Amino acid sequence: MKKSLFFIAAIILPLAITSCFLFPQKKSEKKIITIGFTYSGRYSEPYMSNYEEIQKAFSDTSKYRFIEYDAKCDLKEQINHLYTFVQRKADFIIIDPVNEHGLKYGIENCFNLDIPVIICGNSVVLEPGHENRIIYEVRPDFYKEADLAARCLEIYEKGKVDVEILVLNDFADTTSARERNRAIDEAMERNEGWKIISKRETGGDYLTAKKLMEEAYQNCPGIDAVFVESENDYQGVIDVLFKYGKMPGEDVLIFAFEDNDNLRKMILSGVLNFTVINERDAGEDITNVINRITKGKSYKKINLSEANGLYSNKSIEEKVISRENNILYRIFE
Repeated sequence: MKKSLFFIAAIILPLAITSCFLFPQKKSEKKIITIGFTYSGRYSEPYMSNYEEIQKAFSDTSKYRFIEYDAKCDLKEQINHLYTFVQRKADFIIIDPVNEHGLKYGIENCFNLDIPVIICGNSVVLEPGHENRIIYEVRPDFYKEADLAARCLEIYEKGKVDVEILVLNDFADTTSARERNRAIDEAMERNEGWKIISKRETGGDYLTAKKLMEEAYQNCPGIDAVFVESENDYQGVIDVLFKYGKMPGEDVLIFAFEDNDNLRKMILSGVLNFTVINERDAGEDITNVINRITKGKSYKKINLSEANGLYSNKSIEEKVISRENNILYRIFE
């Protein structure tokens, strides 16, 4: 009996070893969807787009596979792609929408797919129970954004004792709006001679921004600077300035809290002084998070507050661009 077992083992074992070489087992592969990565690069090297950073971090292609979509289509169309072509085949979704409304829409639709979501974007108020579905969140630090804007005002100071500022902002009851506005107020307190002449809500509407800018200019023709929340706000502001023969970016400084291709073109054209953006460069961190996750386990949200970057049409001191990262983690259950 023992001889027969030994004889069988002597035949089967070499065959098993040979099959491992002839027919190697495919490594487990994590399929990753990226949604909304619209930028191919930064104006100021060595900055890279979020997507490039994530590609760099996931360089082990034998372990990770990206399912890519056209980032130029709107978020709703991207989500439809997600439903149609991917369904439950992906292990993780990495989403980078450009605004809070899009982020809220995108996340809540992704939840229906029962796939863990990794966010590179703004903080939003989600439906009850959804917040724990976010396993990783890269959030802009809006306090630092406004503080950075205040420091840039010092650089752009035109020698006047009083700097009169108009703020067209989003005053919705969200973390981003509260923190940004609080920071702007504190920046004014730290700098004697800076005065906010008006702080008004536009709702991101071009006509509203134009109307409020018109009112502000009539009440204060000597306005020095305008903070704008969005591209629509910016367009409304510059249309009024052109109407009165003022040159945006020169006669009146304009600071934007949004970053997109159109605003970058305005910077290069000299009619926008700078945009404050969230430089996440979070690819390596996302890799580490995914490597720590075993699918099916419960998990809590991880927050990452990253440094801010800046684009400008003038030479900005390096100390303004260089900011320390503030990373906060919530460990998984």
